[in-house]
Amino acid sequence: MACIVPHARRPDKKNYNPDPAYLRSLIKQIGATQKSIAEAFGLTDRVMRKYLSPKNSPDYRPAPYLVQFALEAAALTAGGTLTLLHG
Repeated sequence: MACIVPHARRPDKKNYNPDPAYLRSLIKQIGATQKSIAEAFGLTDRVMRKYLSPKNSPDYRPAPYLVQFALEAAALTAGGTLTLLHG
């Protein structure tokens, strides 16, 4: 069962920032490997690497806003274990 916190930040696509440097900074704040984060989000390691590739790389793909939001949420709770919650 999912838990909703009334004061929690809600997703807002106006905050969309797929910049790989920003996403890498969030991963650093989380303190977990890219691979473990990708697995926790249900992504492959390869897809995560595409999101984190430099923008001028032929492999670069902009991360969807929901991936960014999930990284931000995980960074806010950094220090805990990164797990998936199924409702």
